[in-house]
Amino acid sequence: MGSIEIIEHEKILALPEHLNYDPIKEPQTRNGREVLDKFWVINPKTDQVIGDGKSQHRPTNFNTMWESLRQGLLRSSLDLSNARTNFWGYNNDASFRAEIVLPNHNFVKQLNEPACLKIKVIDSHDQKFRRQISAMIMRLACLNGMISVAENTSMSQKHTANSMPEVMGAVASAWPKMLTQEAEMMNHMRNVHVSDEAALAFYSEHLATRKTRTGIEVNKARLNYIKVIHDSYKMPNDAYKVYNTLTHLSTHIETQREGACPMTKQLRMETEIQSIIRGDSFKQLAKLEDFAVAA
Repeated sequence: MGSIEIIEHEKILALPEHLNYDPIKEPQTRNGREVLDKFWVINPKTDQVIGDGKSQHRPTNFNTMWESLRQGLLRSSLDLSNARTNFWGYNNDASFRAEIVLPNHNFVKQLNEPACLKIKVIDSHDQKFRRQISAMIMRLACLNGMISVAENTSMSQKHTANSMPEVMGAVASAWPKMLTQEAEMMNHMRNVHVSDEAALAFYSEHLATRKTRTGIEVNKARLNYIKVIHDSYKMPNDAYKVYNTLTHLSTHIETQREGACPMTKQLRMETEIQSIIRGDSFKQLAKLEDFAVAA
């Protein structure tokens, strides 16, 4: 393969130095002897164990993927001017999350409110999280990351495994069109009436029900918490209000236990909410079949 041309630019920030390191694998030992096919993963910047694994686990510097993504985005048709990049490191920098906000890709025409394109990037050396690169709409009024209802806006594993900038750029170039369709679908939700009673019944069935020894019961504290969020959105009673409540739950995360990793909880909630939003029950509630026919 030919060498990759490196294009210097400042539109997407470089990876912070504390995340830019080559993980070290060291054999695990017991009673002075190596344990067969078991390794520690070490952060050389802190000399701390950040994970373990077997011989097939080959963690690579986060910067390899990040620089390829930066180059890929520059090669794409995306408007990167005025981009904002934020980074978070977790568990002694064993994993990280980054968000790139592109304000010049807006969806005001479709949503009649300020909203722009946001790219989410997740990676880990400790195998807690699979590498993810995806795009979504971000409402500026509440900063919710609007999880995709229908379109798959994630780069597949094959697109990111070899970190090819040209491939990443081609995938990223398709995001604005895909998200425009998503925004039109969200606007359709505004025309679908959903009463408070119907919304609470939906939350109760899909988010606040738990199995106990005696059967199925509603977690009333959880339901009341969701109701407070639902009521905080000063919107008409429609499917778009329900959708915003759901995406609020996956965007604004609070950890109750000391030492709990907020990214672990956020990824779990994003997965749960995405499953609900793409499920048949929400499609029926929001009458998305009508949107598909009209489109």
